[in-house]
Amino acid sequence: MMAEEQARYRARLEDAAADLRRRITAGEDAEQPVTPDRAIGRLTRVEAMQAQQMALALRRRHEQRLQRIERALGLIAQGAYGVCTRCGDDIAPARLDAAPDTFLCVGCGGVDARRRPAQRAAGGRRARTKATEPSAAIAASTLKPGR
Repeated sequence: MMAEEQARYRARLEDAAADLRRRITAGEDAEQPVTPDRAIGRLTRVEAMQAQQMALALRRRHEQRLQRIERALGLIAQGAYGVCTRCGDDIAPARLDAAPDTFLCVGCGGVDARRRPAQRAAGGRRARTKATEPSAAIAASTLKPGR
């Protein structure tokens, strides 16, 4: 990758990192625990607790993205930015333009994207298919008559 392209991506990543740091700092008030001594109704307390949890989840997402951005900035400093960390191929410029904090090429990133929904549905394990599930008919046929 050319030095001018790396400088352009570095500037974008540094701007995104600064924006995320501002957002993380700005959201700190919403993350404060809901104290029981506050005179609010029961439903309002539940809403406040829900808002707090949403703010905490948003902060975690921002921190994760900030880590990816900092990793990408480190790769730029090493001269290894724009190379897929899995297969070693160059990452397409269009992909870097869309997501400058990516570390996988389209081929390797697509494999992960297809694999993740099935793993989430199975709780991280391989999904069970209907053929592997015990059938109610089989279970019923094993019962002895008269019992």
